Amino acid sequence: MTEIVEKLKRYIPIRVELENEKERRTRMRAQETYHPAQMSGLVNNRVDYEEKPPAWVMDLRRELDEIERSIDALDDPLEREVLRLRYIDGDKEQPRPMRWKDVAQHLYGCKFLCDGSRKNLQRIHTKALMHLQEQE
Repeated sequence: MTEIVEKLKRYIPIRVELENEKERRTRMRAQETYHPAQMSGLVNNRVDYEEKPPAWVMDLRRELDEIERSIDALDDPLEREVLRLRYIDGDKEQPRPMRWKDVAQHLYGCKFLCDGSRKNLQRIHTKALMHLQEQE
C-alpha cells in the first residue's frame, strides 16, 4: 500500500509543476508584447512549444489523469472524497497532502480532530487504499 500512497502524494507536486509550465507559456506570450522587434521569432518559438509540448509534460498529465481515474473508479463516495481532500486538493500553500484535521473539518465540520473522527478517517482511508490496490 505504500506504493499507492507514494503515487497519490505525487499528485500535488506534479500539479504545481504543470501550473508552472503553464505560467512559462504565459510569460512567452507576454514577451511577444514587450519585444515587438523580435515578435515574429518569439511567436514562432511559442507556437512550436505549444503545438508540441515537451514529452515530460505529457507524461505528467497522464500520471495525473491516471490518479484521478483511479480515485473516480472507487465505489464508495466517502472513500473518494477522503482521497480527493487528502491528496488532490491538498495544501494550497505547500505541495503536500492536506492535514488530517483539515480533512476532518471538510467532512465533519469540526475545527479540530473530533473524538473518533481521526479513527474514522483512518479507517476510510485504509479501505480506500485497499480498494485502489485491488484495481491494479
